Amino acid sequence: MNRLLLSILCMGFSMCTASPMPTTNKPHSETAHLRLKELPRKDAQVNKAYADSIRAAAQACTGIRVEVHRIRTRTPEKREYTLSPEETAELRRILSTVQPLKYTERAYITPAYKKTISLLDDKGKVLCKFYEWDIGKLSFINQHNSLIVSDEDYKRIKEILK
Repeated sequence: MNRLLLSILCMGFSMCTASPMPTTNKPHSETAHLRLKELPRKDAQVNKAYADSIRAAAQACTGIRVEVHRIRTRTPEKREYTLSPEETAELRRILSTVQPLKYTERAYITPAYKKTISLLDDKGKVLCKFYEWDIGKLSFINQHNSLIVSDEDYKRIKEILK
């Protein structure tokens, strides 16, 4: 271990310095610093249709039910709860702003639980059902994400869906 550290230090700093990115006449997008690749057109269209359906259901729903199923434990557990009217209103507002994911994933993760979110109408009928991991934030995309929200909204979703 000490030899490896010593050899790295003896190499000098020329390998550690970053060279500036070549400049082009193209404007930088909001994701240029993340080095994301765009999804194929067909996949992007599927995500757009999915986002449209979530936004429409969020505007029409009156209640939200959450089912949590822990899948990576010795004794799997399952629980179900309904959000309060205040939490429902806030989650509806956030879900009304979801955008389709247009980029490929950056990380592969294996969740320890599965949270299913059901948007309900006034009679308790399910308008739309989706997983919590379908929603991500642009700064951290994984293979499960199809929709994105702002970092603040993502944090609030995590707090609401305790």
